[in-house]
Amino acid sequence: MPSYERQAEPSKGTFLSWDVGESKDLVILSEEGTQSHTHWIDNEAKECKGEGCVLCAEGSRRSIRWTILTKCEGEEIPWEMSNTTFFGVEDVAEMATYLSGLRLRVTRHGTGLKTRYSVLPITGEEKAPTGRDDADWYANEIKRLCALGNMDPKQELKLFLESVEPGIEADTRDVKMRAFYNYINEETKDLQPPDEPPPDEPQDIGRYF
Repeated sequence: MPSYERQAEPSKGTFLSWDVGESKDLVILSEEGTQSHTHWIDNEAKECKGEGCVLCAEGSRRSIRWTILTKCEGEEIPWEMSNTTFFGVEDVAEMATYLSGLRLRVTRHGTGLKTRYSVLPITGEEKAPTGRDDADWYANEIKRLCALGNMDPKQELKLFLESVEPGIEADTRDVKMRAFYNYINEETKDLQPPDEPPPDEPQDIGRYF
C-alpha cells in the first residue's frame, strides 16, 4: 500500500517567524513587552495557566516568554520570543533610550537547540545614549567582550563587515562601531546555555521565537 501524501502545509499563525539565516527589518510599536510563561512538554510548547496550572503542579519547569507588537513589511504583527532574545532587544533599547519606534534588523541563526537571534539597530535610526557616544567607550567594550569569547576583534570586525552587515560599509565610523558592538554583545551572550529548550525542527514553531 502506498504511503499517504500530505496535502496541507503547516500554518505559521499570526506571529513573526524566521527561516534559518533570514533577516527581517521591523519597527517596534509597543511601549513595553508583555510577559507570559510556557511549559515545554515533549518538545511542544504548552501555555502556562498561572495559578492552578496543572503542569506547574506536576513540576514542569516554565519558561518566560515576551510579546511585543511590531510593524514588519507593512503589517502590524506580534513578535513572541524567548527571554534571551528579549534581553537582546532591551540591550538595544537601553542604548537608544527608547523601545517604541525602535527600528531593528533581526536575523535567525541555527536550528533546534542552537537557534539564536541577532538584534541590531537599523543604520541611521539608532540614538546614542548619554555617556555611550564616545568611540573609546565602544572600542574598550568591544575588546572586553571579544576577550570573554576568546575572539580577535580585528578578525571579527572583518567578518562583520563582509558577511554579517556588508551594507553598512559606507556608513560613518560611529554607526559601524555601534552596530559592531551590538553584534559582539549578542555573540558573547550566546556562550551562555539557552534559557529554554526549543523543539526540534522541522515543526511549526516560528511563533515561539
